[in-house]
Amino acid sequence: MPSIAEVVALLVGITCVVVTLPMKDRKITYFLVAFAVAAQATQFAYAIESRQAANDLLKASNRAYASILYAVAERDAELSRIIEKLKTGRQYRTEFVLGYMAYRENRNQDAAVHFANSLKSGEFVAQSEYLLGYMDYREAKTKQDFDHVRDHLKRSSSADNSYGAAHYLSAILDVRDNDIDEALEQLSIAAHSDEPAICVDLTKEKEVREVWPAIATDRRFLKLQKECRETAS
Repeated sequence: MPSIAEVVALLVGITCVVVTLPMKDRKITYFLVAFAVAAQATQFAYAIESRQAANDLLKASNRAYASILYAVAERDAELSRIIEKLKTGRQYRTEFVLGYMAYRENRNQDAAVHFANSLKSGEFVAQSEYLLGYMDYREAKTKQDFDHVRDHLKRSSSADNSYGAAHYLSAILDVRDNDIDEALEQLSIAAHSDEPAICVDLTKEKEVREVWPAIATDRRFLKLQKECRETAS
């Protein structure tokens, strides 16, 4: 359980990065930070009696933390600046964070080692499996390669079925295999997860044009887009 000082250090570090972002990029990041604050604060409620409830809270915290890293990285902020602000927050200098930084810098071999270490320690399991799968997806060329990607995604969803990123990539693979019904089912789970970045992607013209042309006119896909826009408004 991280101490109050370590959580404060985390939030200070993230805030320092957030304020460097353009105003138009801050809204989603502030939302993610607020979500993380709520998730972490809840973990300090020592009255929790249900082990399952505590486990669910930990998964929610992991999802929020991973989303913050994603949101900041996608806006070209330097992740190293976050780590620099967290010198007193040892709980957050994790193998997953180091792996994510290596992944963002295209050091895939280093990233894979860190994610494997994260899995061994039982931390950020869903997120580590997903990113291992995503790195494999970017290099996949044969059907066997894509089967290996699916193995990672299955383990990710098994660790935390609410982690939307794994369902999003699963939907991409389903479209590739022309399994449109399953793709839309996976995409629906992803869109209704607690990761707002997914809905943002679903409403981007470039993302739709490059990733979802096969289902862009499907009424179920259009419904998901509408729901995403309504959620954001």
